[in-house]
Amino acid sequence: VKVPNVAQDFATLPLRGVCQRPVVDIKPSESLDFEQVFLRHPKTKEIVLTNNSDLKAKFNVEPQEENSKRIAEYTVTPSKGEIEPHSKRELSVKLEAQMRNGITVPLYIDVSSKVTHERILIKADVLGPQVTVDPLMKEFKEVVVLTEAKEKITVHNNSEIPAKYTAFTRNKNSIFHVEQRAGDLQPDEKKELTIICCPDDADTFEDILYVDICEGLHSEVKLKAKAVGTSISVPQYQSEFTEVQGKRITMYKVPFGTQYINCDAIKTINIENPVSYTHLRAHETSLHLVCRLLLEKK
Repeated sequence: VKVPNVAQDFATLPLRGVCQRPVVDIKPSESLDFEQVFLRHPKTKEIVLTNNSDLKAKFNVEPQEENSKRIAEYTVTPSKGEIEPHSKRELSVKLEAQMRNGITVPLYIDVSSKVTHERILIKADVLGPQVTVDPLMKEFKEVVVLTEAKEKITVHNNSEIPAKYTAFTRNKNSIFHVEQRAGDLQPDEKKELTIICCPDDADTFEDILYVDICEGLHSEVKLKAKAVGTSISVPQYQSEFTEVQGKRITMYKVPFGTQYINCDAIKTINIENPVSYTHLRAHETSLHLVCRLLLEKK
């Protein structure tokens, strides 16, 4: 220092400083497991931030990555704020999954105690509508040919989300059909579906009814029916069932009234067959002789 009468030495004053960061713990620290969730149905879990230091801490949740929103969308409340010394802050994470099965979506939190962002993986097992069908087998007993018999099954939506169903048979030209072929089921709703059986011939029939759930699983109901009678009818006369050679057949009695012996009596009988074709098989007994016919629909 070029000042007269001032010493040439310097006086030194040592300066010392300590840089501190708040100590913040995040729980859960690696993954937030929502376990089972329903598709597009919100579920909430908590993340706890604990400030273990004497300093105030800040946090900020980064916006969700756009490419992950097709898998699931989440919102965090609050998304930013401060944590007082030796206190906790709870963050509410609400998740809405957009895809079924197992999903994983990253969530980033910027805490003032950390040099880099903290990444937490949001995990969930996503379910579609859970619908049960009861019973899984429906058997129709003896159903008269060309008449309708009805049975019911119950569908129950056991989930927390609405469900859409469609019911149809495996065979396209089936003797079975469902009255309510499609519909909606609200959460925990039960609905009865009516199955109608209308056989066109005396035979044993089997089919499968599929109950398909949109974005869910499908159920199969086995259908069985035993048809009796015939598709042939004589409208002007009343019918009744009788046993011939161990088989149940339809019989029509044609009244000829009082007739003279050794004289021919003629009656015209109109036979109808509303289905595409059928066979009338011959049976000969001590009382009846029936010829074999093949009747075709006109």
